[in-house]
Amino acid sequence: DQNVCWLLIGTIPLSSNSASALIWSVEKALERGIKIALDVNWRPTFWDLKNSPDSAPDQIAFSQIHNLLKKVSLIKLAKEEAIWFFNTSNPVMISKSLPNNPDVVVTDGGNAIKWFIQGFAGEMAALSPSRIIDTTGAGDAFTAGLLHQLLKCSSMKLNQDTIPQLIRFAAACGAL
Repeated sequence: DQNVCWLLIGTIPLSSNSASALIWSVEKALERGIKIALDVNWRPTFWDLKNSPDSAPDQIAFSQIHNLLKKVSLIKLAKEEAIWFFNTSNPVMISKSLPNNPDVVVTDGGNAIKWFIQGFAGEMAALSPSRIIDTTGAGDAFTAGLLHQLLKCSSMKLNQDTIPQLIRFAAACGAL
């Protein structure tokens, strides 16, 4: 389809029999000029049930995920994921460490959101709901909101003034 611009993926399928399907999908999308957005979404218990939920990736998981990171145009990471995979939570340094120099957004719960998008770096306070019921899906909603805004604004040139508006929209999606 000529209207497809992005394929949004996560890393969880790499931990299962779905790994080859995910890799195939990425390769086919890239062949068609579709950009890849990756929400790292590191969940150690999917890789090994004995892992604690806050375990860092082992060498196998690190290698498989890093292979995907080299192919993407946009990465969304939580701060701890950024540190595990890049030894920094600085979006500029993360982008510059990868061959495609992807756009990078680093979230940190209720702390500041940092980004490096289309050559512009910035940060803003996260939006905090007055009452938190459940955070499940907040990162997914954030990423969906960001992609929505990137698609909506695809015909305009983003700059230091417009990017925070995209991030604010994504943050509102995550907060909801």
